[in-house]
Amino acid sequence: MTDEKKDRAKPDEASAAPQKPEEPIDLEALKAKAAERDEFLDLAQRTRAELINYRKRVEREREEWTDRAVADFALTILPALDDFDRALKEAESVRDLRTLLEGFRQIDRKFHLVLRAAGLESFSPRGKPFDPAEHEAVVVEETDAHPHHTVSEVTRKGWRLRGRVLRPAQVKVARSPEPEPDANPPGAADAKPEAGKKEPENDADV
Repeated sequence: MTDEKKDRAKPDEASAAPQKPEEPIDLEALKAKAAERDEFLDLAQRTRAELINYRKRVEREREEWTDRAVADFALTILPALDDFDRALKEAESVRDLRTLLEGFRQIDRKFHLVLRAAGLESFSPRGKPFDPAEHEAVVVEETDAHPHHTVSEVTRKGWRLRGRVLRPAQVKVARSPEPEPDANPPGAADAKPEAGKKEPENDADV
């Protein structure tokens, strides 16, 4: 018998090996895993719904708090506004401008008192050094009337809220004029010929 026939005669080792029986499916374990999955899914959905409700509640409370703050502030400033309306009405018949001016000054003082009670305070930095953290330069003017880089004029007052800048003041900033060039620099007089003396035109005049 040839080798080929001997090989053909050998039984298939794979088919001859004993096969391991398949393990039975544990239905109870699968049911437990499915129940655990459903439990986690339900927990995730409930957590997501609670988070959405929490965000809505916080937003609603923030809006209510803002409305209360605005309402309280409005109630404190409305009396000053009532005085202003009355002054405007009386201004139509008032002939004494000094009396009218004094009335408006009183209203202005009342407005500032109300704002100060709320933590707001105006500032006017005229004559102070320019500070970009508190001032907004709208004009830079060359002048000798004010020190260099100081506020020469305030075009709009600034405001602070509890010491923090709420609105910077708009200002004009002074800048020292540039020095004019000297018309007669040192040594220029020595270079000029003396008055009345004629310079030689050629060698023959020497």
